[in-house]
Parts: sequence; structure tokens; C-alpha cells
Amino acid sequence: MIRIKDIPLNLRPREKAYIQGVKSLSDAELLAILISSGTKKMSALDLAYTLLRRFGSIEGLSLISVDELIKVDGIKKSKAIKIVASFELIRRFEKSIISPKMKVDSVEKAMKLLIPKCFAQSRESLFLILLNEEYGFIRMMQLYIGTEIEISLSPKEILQEIVKSTASKVYIGHNHPSNHIKPSKADQESTRMITLFLESFSIEVIDSLIIGNKKTYSMMLDSEFENQLIVK
Repeated sequence: MIRIKDIPLNLRPREKAYIQGVKSLSDAELLAILISSGTKKMSALDLAYTLLRRFGSIEGLSLISVDELIKVDGIKKSKAIKIVASFELIRRFEKSIISPKMKVDSVEKAMKLLIPKCFAQSRESLFLILLNEEYGFIRMMQLYIGTEIEISLSPKEILQEIVKSTASKVYIGHNHPSNHIKPSKADQESTRMITLFLESFSIEVIDSLIIGNKKTYSMMLDSEFENQLIVK
């Protein structure tokens, strides 16, 4: 167990945040501050590491419900609600700063939305950028979390989310934690299957993008893009 009192004072999450600034904290340290207190067997920092290991990343944790969180030893209802509420607050903030008139009418604009979400994730995750007929932004969502090397795609679940949002166009993006961004045979087959399936419902897949830490691959354009040129 990592006991907070055994950590040097200036390196404890709260003190470190005050002295060095909140940006200096790791994901686990930020989460430990949110959790606030531990149990007899686990400190708040232990609980934070446990949650990140169990759900893969901060992104993975952001998709988890209160009922799922309270199944984790040491996470009671009050802590679970606090964690879920914090992610909902982030989603509402993100929604408030994205202009409803914003158009995502190029691969570069889609990448600018996807790269911050995909960067440094340890598992493959699938994202959708949902657009209207005029390429107007509706919403972006994370739909799946897979393993380090693959992700399971369900065209029907993708369709359900698109229909709920009334979108008519979509960018599909997923990360490759290995940073090998060229599509595998599974990537090619799943993209072809999903594209044909959605087209049968008059929904256009504009592109399927594979995000690495340094480059992104456009399957429709068969081209690579340097990430830093997009997000700077």
C-alpha cells in the first residue's frame, strides 16, 4: 500500500498541486485528490491506481457508471458519484466551448478533435465524430475500449449512436498504441463492413482514421499526416 503519509510532504498530491501546480500531477495523483480519502487497506493513491489499471485509462474511466464503480473494493457510492460527476462536468464544458456552427469538413479538422482524445492511450479505443448533412459538428463520442492490439467493432451499435444524434455523416477514428499506424487486415475489413452497412442507411463514412502518437493514417485517402502539424 502506498501510504500518503510515507510520501515526502512536497510530493503528496495536494501539496504537490499547490507547490508545483495542478498540471504537474499524474492522472493517478489527480484522481487521488478527487477520491480524497482511502480505506484501512488502501490509500486514495492506491485506489486511483486500481481504477486506472482496471479501466485502462482516464478515458476508459470516464465511460464507467456509478454502479460499475462501486463494484471496485474501496469505492463507495459517494466516491463513485463524485468521479462520475467530474467527468460529466468535463463533457459539459467541452460541449460549451465547441461552436455549434463548427464544420468538420476536412481530415485535418477531424484529426484536431481526435488526437487529444487518443494520445497516449494504452488500449485501442473507437471514437465517432458525428456530423449533419452540411458537415456541421454534432458531437464526438468514445464508443469502445479494446485491448492493446485490437478492438471489437459492432456496426449496429455504431448505427444506434448515429441515429440517436440524427447525424448523416461520420468520421471513425481509433488509436494504435503500438504506433504502427498502417491498417491491419482486420482494420481494412471492419472499415469496409461498417462503411457498407452505414451506407445502406444513407449514412456517409467520410473517413476512418488511425491515430498514433506521431502520425495519423487516413484509410480513405491512403495517406499519412504528421500529428504535430495539426495540433500545434
